[in-house]
Amino acid sequence: MRTINNITYIRATEKDIQTCIDLRIIFLSEYWGEQSKEVLDPFKHHLKKYLEYAIPENKYICWIAKSKNTIAGVGGMTIREQPGSFKNPTG
Repeated sequence: MRTINNITYIRATEKDIQTCIDLRIIFLSEYWGEQSKEVLDPFKHHLKKYLEYAIPENKYICWIAKSKNTIAGVGGMTIREQPGSFKNPTG
């Protein structure tokens, strides 16, 4: 946890998975529009399974910015590995 200009930055852990899910749905709903329950339910299930694996394995790193108890922002990064190529031999 780190505080700069009254904004506290918290690295998400397993206890923050529901917050990460909620924020991702808000973001995607603004980008793609509101979705039906038939779309949201399986999405929530798969996202929860992914985050339960990826956060503790450091495959997904997410920082949540808070001002007092209000979420002011969020940022996430997916860490992925891939095989090399002729242009990038180490991947």
